[in-house]
Amino acid sequence: SKINYNGKLSINPFDLDLNINLNNYKISKLFSFNPILIEFFKSELLFNDSISLKASIIANSNTKEEIFDKAEINFSILNNKVSFDNTKFINNEIGLLELRNSNLFLKNNNLILSSDLLFDIKNTNRLFSFLNTNKKSRKEFKNVLVNLEYNFLSNEIKFQNIKIDNNEVSDEFLNVIDDFTDNNSNNLIKSRQLLNKLLNIYDG
Repeated sequence: SKINYNGKLSINPFDLDLNINLNNYKISKLFSFNPILIEFFKSELLFNDSISLKASIIANSNTKEEIFDKAEINFSILNNKVSFDNTKFINNEIGLLELRNSNLFLKNNNLILSSDLLFDIKNTNRLFSFLNTNKKSRKEFKNVLVNLEYNFLSNEIKFQNIKIDNNEVSDEFLNVIDDFTDNNSNNLIKSRQLLNKLLNIYDG
């Protein structure tokens, strides 16, 4: 940046490529945004045509309490759009979660992330074991596609659309998943209960 003779601040276009590698990091921490960081995004400094940024964070976890063993965070700013596309959270035994068609934006002074989440399941038996799912509710499926909006300020999730193996889910399924909307109240025990309830509803 530089100060012009008229006293106004002008930001020169710049490109930045940043790569960070974290070892033995608690991956669940990556799901929580620091309030200071949220305020920084709300300042709109990054929503600028002059800024081009690509950043990646690789994190590995050796903690048994964590759901994911590895995270690959991809963050980019291009043409005034902030994206987390191709970000992946990986469980080596169960499968992975990937973000697609993502967009971080400001709406009525709220910081919103809109994204497709693709759950690619490579081993349903491992998933059912992790969730403690009873045998009657165990149904084979390969992937789950969820379209949602996440409000970082209120910590609320709004589900737009859900497909399992490219099939629409029932209205009852959508009603139950609304229990996930308040991210403040979600924890591993409650999430297991809700996911098992959804598996019981799913026709397969």
